[in-house]
Amino acid sequence: MRSVIALSTELALLVACDLADDAAFGARLAAATKVGIDWDRFIAIARGNGMEALAVARISSLLPDVLPAALLALPQRNAILQLVQSSAAVKLMDRLAQDDVRSLLLKGMALNHTLYAATPHWRNSSDIDVLVASADLPAADRILTAAGYRRQWPDHDVPAGGRAMFLLLANVFEYICPETGVLIELHHRITLNPFWLPADFDRLYAASSQIDTGQGLVRGLDGPFLVAYLCWHAFAHFRFRLKWFCDIFRARQLAGGTSCAGLCPPQAGFAAGPVALADALLATIMAASEYGAAAVPAGPWRKHVLRIIADMENPRDIPTARSIALLGGEIGFRLFLMRLSPGIRGKSYELLRALSDPRDAELLKLGTGFAPLYAVLGPLLALRRFALRPRQ
Repeated sequence: MRSVIALSTELALLVACDLADDAAFGARLAAATKVGIDWDRFIAIARGNGMEALAVARISSLLPDVLPAALLALPQRNAILQLVQSSAAVKLMDRLAQDDVRSLLLKGMALNHTLYAATPHWRNSSDIDVLVASADLPAADRILTAAGYRRQWPDHDVPAGGRAMFLLLANVFEYICPETGVLIELHHRITLNPFWLPADFDRLYAASSQIDTGQGLVRGLDGPFLVAYLCWHAFAHFRFRLKWFCDIFRARQLAGGTSCAGLCPPQAGFAAGPVALADALLATIMAASEYGAAAVPAGPWRKHVLRIIADMENPRDIPTARSIALLGGEIGFRLFLMRLSPGIRGKSYELLRALSDPRDAELLKLGTGFAPLYAVLGPLLALRRFALRPRQ
């Protein structure tokens, strides 16, 4: 069985905004205006997929009069924001290095200056993501708080008895930069599910490369590890954004590969599911954007390709907290993540994360050896938090 999917004119043009060269983009833009395009919907889709500044930059270079005047300053504002973020990232990583804490810049600014090196202001970046070795997390936390960074998650110290379980269920601490107010996400593990990309920090650091941000040098992921990480990041959200898959396409090209699976084979320790689905999705998107429609071959990822593209056509906010209203959708999402996860341990982790919450570790104060108990008690503790929540 084969399904045929056609992208809307608006989404197809957005793909071209990111991935087409100047000649191809000019032809795509001319074709889109000839058949008719809803510019209000185009801007809404671009904004919802996190690509508004990029879309404005490319469209306005050829057709400045079709977009609202208020949008034309977006690329410039984005460039100013990136200067602030770059300066904050360099300063943060320099602070860590002064105390012999190695760090890697993830996503955001790292991708702006590698995948979009000629035009870093095209790509939106909302925060700064930094990875340190798990053993260096306590030292990094002390360095940041001593330097005035305000930790907002967790907003208090986790009890020693439950700390190991808390760190298993949560791989990010969040801080606010004192000078700029920029959000800093300090990662102590490359992926939330430790089995999606089971490479320790030393291996990642050895395969990293220096990145010139314009404000100073930092280190970031490179090659297959960058591709595999971006595949995890693109699928590990409740909703899906075209921006993340364009990142994968560009990273794949930069690494010299024509497929994510070829760059990240299972025998090298990479999870097969995310890279295979990324390849299937990118092949469909690229063909559909160029030819108007594309066949989605029957196979294990067909329905997911269709669902993810539907999310791009109708982008919605990504929920930041669990709720009863989203319970059905979250169950389906967790089953999707279980399918993508490698082996029984990877799937078991997704089940544990579906049933429990990092806050459970603060209440139970039990170690990782009690993971089955956390899974059993997790739904009951969630109901308890729901019952005790502040009433409006």
